Amino acid sequence: MNSTILVQTILSGLAAGGLYALVAISFGIVYRTTRVFNFAQGDFGALGAYVALSVLAALPGHYWLALVIGCLAVGTFAAAIEFVAIRPLYRLGELYTFITTIGLSFAIQSGIQQIWGPFVRVMPNPFGDQAIKVLGLRVVPDKIWIFSIAILLTGVLFVFLAKTKYGTAMRACAQDSRVANLLGIRVGRMFSGAFFLSGVVGAFAGILIAPITYLQPTMGLQLGVPGYIAALLGGLGSMPGALIGGFILGIVQAVSVLVIDPRYSPVATYVVFVVVLLVRARGLFGEETVQGRLV
Repeated sequence: MNSTILVQTILSGLAAGGLYALVAISFGIVYRTTRVFNFAQGDFGALGAYVALSVLAALPGHYWLALVIGCLAVGTFAAAIEFVAIRPLYRLGELYTFITTIGLSFAIQSGIQQIWGPFVRVMPNPFGDQAIKVLGLRVVPDKIWIFSIAILLTGVLFVFLAKTKYGTAMRACAQDSRVANLLGIRVGRMFSGAFFLSGVVGAFAGILIAPITYLQPTMGLQLGVPGYIAALLGGLGSMPGALIGGFILGIVQAVSVLVIDPRYSPVATYVVFVVVLLVRARGLFGEETVQGRLV
């Protein structure tokens, strides 16, 4: 195997892994705070991509404005869904909220198809398609940008959750929502905030991946499933774990295409996933936590 091809493949895997990591982080924010396993997380990314596409249709060339509008729109939508559809079910248990998010996933896919149509769409690439040389290797710019943005955004989220008052309140709700409520923290607002933040990050990932792939109503599953695996691989609720889990998943997927039949490369992903869970059931960085909930 040519070493240059291998390095380029690993770089591609890191870029894909960065996107998976963002979805995993957005999934972990909701799960860690509310204990909701949000099956529709990938669809938030798809919705964000379509909203951004509409903004670009109205304002051609304003990709970064479309990114901001798409993220804020999906974040607001996610918070509204938590308030209207998820919050009344907290007392019933995690199974009810999980089933609701499955229905939400199908509803978002159907809504996308009704509004934007079932056809495949393409978003302009703001990073450029012309390969550049980095350390003697020809690399497409979007790979570098996506990898760098994933690292940067993870760092920003980590600081936000660890150092800010709002982030501390969210972590308190994650530990024990009843105690947090007794301390004067508005738990409902924190739960809505967790959904808002996860919607923003999920949409960010969807909008980033849209220019290097294509848009279709079911793209949420294509983005969500690897994100879920990355979250479980790194450990639910662990931000460094989500980042590393995403990178591992992306590299395994990319390299396996070179060494085995591409049709069977997904098998390598699931093999690594199962092996890690057999060795460490909580994931690489997962911690066992006990959470109290308002009932």
